[in-house]
Amino acid sequence: MAALRAADLDVTTLADIWGEEAAQRVPDDEWIRYAGERAMIALTADDAIRYYPPNKEALLGSSLRVFCFPHGNLTWRSQVERILGNRHRMERYVAEMPGPWLAKLYSDQVEVVWPPEARTIR
Repeated sequence: MAALRAADLDVTTLADIWGEEAAQRVPDDEWIRYAGERAMIALTADDAIRYYPPNKEALLGSSLRVFCFPHGNLTWRSQVERILGNRHRMERYVAEMPGPWLAKLYSDQVEVVWPPEARTIR
């Protein structure tokens, strides 16, 4: 988180909200609702989050914008590089596309993958 904060990104983690220990037990649908109610932008390493029915319901009931990595085995350094490398694209998506949606962060692009009818900005 320090690298993202050093880049002037406003970062709030689940641990910042619920505490380190409790954050490990917060169900995805709960943090989705929490973030959506506060118009936060979410970042997750779990791109399958949209398939679990309670999570999908929480996403559909919100206007949450979620960025994720295409696979969960990226190192922290690679994740930070993807975020910083796509920062302007991410800001554009957030500004131009109301949620809910989920977009994958690739090394050189951002692609909206959910909901199916959402469009990717070129």
